[in-house]
Amino acid sequence: MTNVESVEKETRLSLFLFGKPAWEIEDLEGDVDFKTLEEIGAMGKELHERLQWVAKVAKELLNHGWDAYGTLYDIEFYKTISVESAKKELRELGLDPEEMNLEEEELEDDGDDSGA
Repeated sequence: MTNVESVEKETRLSLFLFGKPAWEIEDLEGDVDFKTLEEIGAMGKELHERLQWVAKVAKELLNHGWDAYGTLYDIEFYKTISVESAKKELRELGLDPEEMNLEEEELEDDGDDSGA
C-alpha cells in the first residue's frame, strides 16, 4: 500500500500600489519644465484611479477569504487555493486575472505523519 500525499497549494496575488516618483513620471529627474509639471498632474489622476481600483479589488478579495499583507510597493494577497481555482474565482468576481500577478506555491507539510 502506498501513501498518497495531498499537497496543498497557496496562490499569492500582488496588486501594485505605486512606485518612486522617478519610476512613475518620465523625465522627472533633471530640469523641471511645464511639460514635467503637466505629467505630475496627470500622474495624480492616474494614481487616484489606480488606488481606487486596488481598494475595490482588495475589498472583494478580503470578502472572499483572501488574507492580505502590505509591502513597500504592493499589497500581497494569499489563499490556500490553486492558481487555476484562483483565476476562476477572480473571473466569477468580475475581475480579470490577467491584470494581476498570480503565483502558486506548494505548502510544506509541517505535521509529523510517521505514526511513531
